[in-house]
Amino acid sequence: MLKSVGVLNVSIKYIYKYIHKGPDRVALELRNRQSCDEIQQYVDGRWICAPEALWRIYSFEFSRMYSSVIRLQIHLPNEQLIRYNPNQSLGDILADEDNSKTMLTEFFKMNSNPAMVEKYVYRDFPQYYAWIQSGKNWIRRRSQNKVVGRLYVVSPSEGDMFYLRILLNHVKGPSSFEKLRKVNGITYTTFKEAAEMGCLLQQDDYIRQCLQEAWSSNMPSSLRRLFVSILVFCQPT
Repeated sequence: MLKSVGVLNVSIKYIYKYIHKGPDRVALELRNRQSCDEIQQYVDGRWICAPEALWRIYSFEFSRMYSSVIRLQIHLPNEQLIRYNPNQSLGDILADEDNSKTMLTEFFKMNSNPAMVEKYVYRDFPQYYAWIQSGKNWIRRRSQNKVVGRLYVVSPSEGDMFYLRILLNHVKGPSSFEKLRKVNGITYTTFKEAAEMGCLLQQDDYIRQCLQEAWSSNMPSSLRRLFVSILVFCQPT
């Protein structure tokens, strides 16, 4: 039964992929380089098969993405990436309030608002709030479309950044970096100590979560480097 299913899949592949292939020849034309039209070259060189032509004629959707994915910024205190004009002075850059606003800092700001009753972990926040890039702020999401939040992958070799990511994945409603480092009324100096005191590093679950998140987006070479970094820096049991 498995062999017949495999043959069926191959047959369907050949029906839709190879039966509409173009002829094995090339039309070549020599032109003066100065009169070269790159746009026209692209149009002339593109070949559309019959099924794709019908889909375009009838305006069918070629692809549809469900569950929009939002990449969430992560950084240590005052170590966020900023954009500035090279002609600006250092004082003007530091005085610009927009440079201090990121997805993470505004997430903290939203949680510090007493009117906000719901508390979410960082990765679940985009399901209920939308990030406005122009104003660099979060607003209540109006649509009912499902949105998935994904934090950028952080290697264990990056030190405190890795443990900050672990805390953001488990602590609900933090209002600052200091609140993330606070466990049972005690504020610890590093995110690693806070993760240890919060019983987030007692087992290898955080390592499994790291690998599970990485395998869906990283290439094999990156996965191998990540695995070696975990063996060297995390000392898994």
